[in-house]
Amino acid sequence: MAATRREQCSDSPRKLVIAFDLGTINSSASYSIVLAPGTVPDIKIARFLPCGDAVAEYFRVPTIIYYDLQGKVAAVGTQTLDQATICNAKEKGWVKYSQFKLHLCPVGMTSLNASLPPLPAGKTVLQLFSDFYAYLFEGTKNFILRDDPSGETVWSTIKDNIEFVLSHPNGWEEEQRNQMRQAMINAQLIYDNDKGHSQITFITEGQSSLHFSIQHGLLSHIKKDEAVLIINAGGGTVDISTYGSVALATTSGARSLGEIATPRCLLAGSVFVTHEARNFIANKLRRSKFAVEVDKIAECFDRTIKLAFGGLVGRDMHVDFGSDSDKSSKLGIDSGRLKLSRIDITNFFEPSVMSIIEAVKSERRTCNKPNLIVVLCGGFAVSVWLCKRLRGELEALGIALSCPKDHTSTGSGAFKGIMNMNTHTVYGSMSFYLNPIVTSRISNSTYGMQVNRKYNPDDPEDRKRERFMYTDTSGTVRLGNQFEVILPKNTVVFEDTEFRLSSKRIEKHWKHLTSISHDVICYRGSEECPRWMPQQMDTERNDYDVLCRLKADTKCAAEHLLPQKTSSGKTFYVLEYDVVLVFGEMGLKAQFCWKENGIERRNEPRVVHD
Repeated sequence: MAATRREQCSDSPRKLVIAFDLGTINSSASYSIVLAPGTVPDIKIARFLPCGDAVAEYFRVPTIIYYDLQGKVAAVGTQTLDQATICNAKEKGWVKYSQFKLHLCPVGMTSLNASLPPLPAGKTVLQLFSDFYAYLFEGTKNFILRDDPSGETVWSTIKDNIEFVLSHPNGWEEEQRNQMRQAMINAQLIYDNDKGHSQITFITEGQSSLHFSIQHGLLSHIKKDEAVLIINAGGGTVDISTYGSVALATTSGARSLGEIATPRCLLAGSVFVTHEARNFIANKLRRSKFAVEVDKIAECFDRTIKLAFGGLVGRDMHVDFGSDSDKSSKLGIDSGRLKLSRIDITNFFEPSVMSIIEAVKSERRTCNKPNLIVVLCGGFAVSVWLCKRLRGELEALGIALSCPKDHTSTGSGAFKGIMNMNTHTVYGSMSFYLNPIVTSRISNSTYGMQVNRKYNPDDPEDRKRERFMYTDTSGTVRLGNQFEVILPKNTVVFEDTEFRLSSKRIEKHWKHLTSISHDVICYRGSEECPRWMPQQMDTERNDYDVLCRLKADTKCAAEHLLPQKTSSGKTFYVLEYDVVLVFGEMGLKAQFCWKENGIERRNEPRVVHD
């Protein structure tokens, strides 16, 4: 979709929107200054300056932080590229942190978690995120000041009205988003209150990649009966998302897409190819004098051979790591160069390649769309061998694949265009903020709340739990610790569609009903219709998570409640209300809904990220 088709922004006053992509290997930032109503905001990519006298600017920066012996940030991002910084780090014993993003992943996301190298002691993942967000913000601010001749004036008009878009892998959940939000608070980029929290919009990397691809013409190549599957192959994770056409607005011609299968997230990014290579090299060189060079050789492989490797045809490849005197014919080392066979190199890729292929096959079955376009993007997508392997496997299934360097299409309806993978996530994140094209999503989890249903003596499950029976104020026998579903998992959720669950509170006096509160709970287990909750959610390991607590002032409604009588003549009052979940542009929101004198009232909605 061309930039001219972005919806014109009608927000006021003037504000700054910044998107951060904190990646496993590299990070970047984009921004847009939202001007007067009726203008079309531009998307700009921030450029970061290195330290020293260098004049080059970087669109993407290494996700690396050095801390000195006092635990203070000594170098971060582009500063870590400077040779003097690297020498200082060695001489002064600075501690280096890299690839720390993966340590925020959900523990059970995949078995590959076990292969993650541990972080050095001294810093938590939250501290690392916080310090890096602060660096990205400062670099973006400095670029705005440099980029515009009136930078100081521009900054003074927007610095107090800033919103942020934070991208994260498909598989991250509320716990990870809470940590990201807390990192922004610790970096003093937002306040820890409702207003501060509302300044952040979260977006999955799958959605970012889709919006980036749309900016490169993808939408015009999707036919009505086709689906597009986005493979966002990054440094750490591979996010897989599948979308289909939802609607075509006849007035503006604006196209809408919706998720048609549950998004997936694989720990299969490019760092795991390097991990495989390192393990192979370590095994090959064990008990030799070159064993101390394993990390250096793996780093050299990562920088050179990994992305350029093109397949089995050709001579063996060599990793330069040492001097002319480094030789061992037994180990395949000659003049400081380690020989790697092409078969060995393909084996480094296979775990990642096969997990991606199996995920694509599964998505195709789930979405039930025989006509599927697959778009490969992300930093790992520039790997020549990854593109070849995926294309070969997918073409055998009759699926067209578009890779970043393609100049021509392959197959009917394939997506054309060259895509810049260096900053695709932050560009797509900003495009999503300015003009979201996805109008429906698939719920990743089951949402509901704890309830106390009326006891049913004919239900064997109720009879098993008779010890939890109680009689409420109205005289009704109830059974506690039950779960009521509001929004089931794998449900297609359209924008502004409401999901409601009716509930009520019963008290002896209306004064006890002047406020209500309820927890919105997420169930992540395997049951299709979960019903029973554990007795101690805060101490037992279980599949239920409290996402947020809703609160509402219902004093006016309570004051007008009519008294009711039990069979024994005791007075009680009932306040009826609904818990409402609704999907909007910024995610899933929850709120209460009740009646006051016959008029519907609602409290302020809370964002509940799916």
